Amino acid sequence: MLKRITSALGLLGISLSAFAGAPGNNMVIPSGVVLTAPDSGSGWSFGIEGLYVQPTGSNFQYAQINDNAIPNTSHNQLVNNSYQWGGSADLVYRFDGNSRDVTLDYTHLSTDDSDTSHVSGAETFNQAFIFGGNPVALAPDTAKGYVDNDYNEVNLTFGQQLIVGDRLVLHPFGGVIYADIEQDDKVTYSASTVVPNSGTGKIDSDFQGAGPRAGMDVRVLTGSGISIVGTIAGSLLVGDTDAHESVSPAAVLLSAPVEWNNDESVHVVPELDARVGLDYTPHKFFPEASMAFQIGYEVVHYFNVTNLDSWDTTIVNSVNNFGSFGYQGPYLRLQLNVA
Repeated sequence: MLKRITSALGLLGISLSAFAGAPGNNMVIPSGVVLTAPDSGSGWSFGIEGLYVQPTGSNFQYAQINDNAIPNTSHNQLVNNSYQWGGSADLVYRFDGNSRDVTLDYTHLSTDDSDTSHVSGAETFNQAFIFGGNPVALAPDTAKGYVDNDYNEVNLTFGQQLIVGDRLVLHPFGGVIYADIEQDDKVTYSASTVVPNSGTGKIDSDFQGAGPRAGMDVRVLTGSGISIVGTIAGSLLVGDTDAHESVSPAAVLLSAPVEWNNDESVHVVPELDARVGLDYTPHKFFPEASMAFQIGYEVVHYFNVTNLDSWDTTIVNSVNNFGSFGYQGPYLRLQLNVA
């Protein structure tokens, strides 16, 4: 979906290149088309968004079931991510006279998913793949996996509005981004005939980083207050990833809980996001204010931002295997503009 949105916005950008001359030349504008950075009065905009999105990235494989009746046959059990609600809010100040603005926005997403598996008959859980290879102290017949995601993002950007002709509005922007991305995976094994009958293993990854951000908003005016809107943007964050794993004594053949911690590693995380939607701005409710309504689809993707590899955390000198995190889904936006 990110490729589709990016391609659509890219085609729009290619069509705009017809307005540009060779490097170093003045901009060539077709007859009748005017490019302006219009005069504007100062004002504020307040926006809120409801996000109904699905987290994307590496799914948590919490168990593997061997079917002993069929040699060399196993089934991996996954916690699949579901669509859940998140939200964002932003504050925009428009400077007087030059169509420039500054925006501060915040996005939060917190999701919880789980899955349960049972074995019966000739089936058994493959203990070689539990908690970095530690054998389970009991013969479990039930496994339950949990995935918790907690995502917070703050952006501070400066933008410039440009109007091309009568229908097209461009808004390039740039600034800084801060992101905190935490993912916790947990599995609980239990046996109905053994006491103590359960044990738990956990692994979590927390990334915190900041860096530059840049992008472009595009608006195509269709008349009657309706516009086609789109955004494409990217960021480059530098930050720390902290990985941690623990198991309970009932889960494995241990006399006490055991914990593993990776040293915080500093690395660069690229991020890409895009959205496309429809915007409706009716006539002003008051002389100094207007309300806008927007609905669309959004895709956000952070590359190599989570470290949830059990082998990497528990085995010395193993390979760092970083995973991605993101989300995708529809959004609904309300915006109040005050002159």
